[in-house]
Amino acid sequence: KQWYQRRVAITAGTNEDATRFPNLKVLGPGDKTQVLKFDRILCDVPCTGDGTLRKNYAIWGKWSQAQALGIHKLQRRILLRGMDMLKPGGRLVYSTCSLNPIENEATVLSALRDRPEFRLLPTEGCLEGLKRVEGMTNWRVMHSSGTWYNKFEEVEDRHRKAIAPTMFSGDAAVHNLQYCMRVYPHLQNTGGFFICILEKQQVEERTQVKASEIETIADLPDKKEKSTDCDSALIPLL
Repeated sequence: KQWYQRRVAITAGTNEDATRFPNLKVLGPGDKTQVLKFDRILCDVPCTGDGTLRKNYAIWGKWSQAQALGIHKLQRRILLRGMDMLKPGGRLVYSTCSLNPIENEATVLSALRDRPEFRLLPTEGCLEGLKRVEGMTNWRVMHSSGTWYNKFEEVEDRHRKAIAPTMFSGDAAVHNLQYCMRVYPHLQNTGGFFICILEKQQVEERTQVKASEIETIADLPDKKEKSTDCDSALIPLL
């Protein structure tokens, strides 16, 4: 009881494939075994790292659009697994050090389509002082050959092995992708990052959240502590 009252975080190191992280069993009411669900999860997924070009010179020679298209599918699997491990009311932070929408907004959007019980939370009240721009709501997809596509129906058959329907914006506006956070290097002399907060709703609470509700979302008494809530995560799926 003492550690719980003091809000001490209990952590454990694991070496598991994040796309199929195992269910953890705990004793519930009546000593019945149940699957453990988490309050907070940090999903800092593998990415192409194009946001770190200023300090990681090796990426200049290694980066390719084919790499970005290929890693999208891995990111999706990790994110979906993390979402499945949350309890109702729990929050997941999805982040990359990439600026490619295929690795960011497209991955998040496709997961929201597959998990309608989730919604994006506004980030404008988080990390105050950090310069950022809103998430993208419209983008095109480029094949490694240099061909651009606006929607999946336009993709040539020979390119459909590399390009998936989950990579396109489609109904992005419905899911409030503007709540995502993009950090550009030139704004504040940083690296490039993408960050967003996903919340699992109760079935009866599946409504869109407004930016004006950020105070309620943070569940904190004053603005000085908002970043603590936005940053908190218990189980990292790296």
